[in-house]
Amino acid sequence: MGNELPVTMATPTYVPFDPAKPAITQTRQAEIDAARTNALAMRDCFIAMLGLVSGWALGTYSPNGPEKPVGVYPYRGAEWFWVVYTWGTTGGATDNPTQINVSYTNDSLSTTVIMPDLSGKSVATIAHDADGYVNSITWS
Repeated sequence: MGNELPVTMATPTYVPFDPAKPAITQTRQAEIDAARTNALAMRDCFIAMLGLVSGWALGTYSPNGPEKPVGVYPYRGAEWFWVVYTWGTTGGATDNPTQINVSYTNDSLSTTVIMPDLSGKSVATIAHDADGYVNSITWS
């Protein structure tokens, strides 16, 4: 312990990173709250995408073998990130991830919420060329 933020969590909600905050026009407490919310959003992205953060464990759900996990879940106690992969089956996308989405929970997956950006986009769709190289990533 010792490196955990003193946070009391209710049913999971997710507030994305907001580059417009904190703003000088906010009250001091609102600036502090916005900075903390943005710091948590950055932490969440780091943990969800890498899964390698001190104090967090990493699990996988791989019914088709370890080389193509359906899901990866960094977790610490009841707080989890659920990263779900869709794998390509044709052309250059074969055996490459073609879609990734991330959810968050603070009650061991009893209730999950998606992790959208400010515009509400939460799913990364990955296009590959014939050789399997990434051509583009779009968000929806």
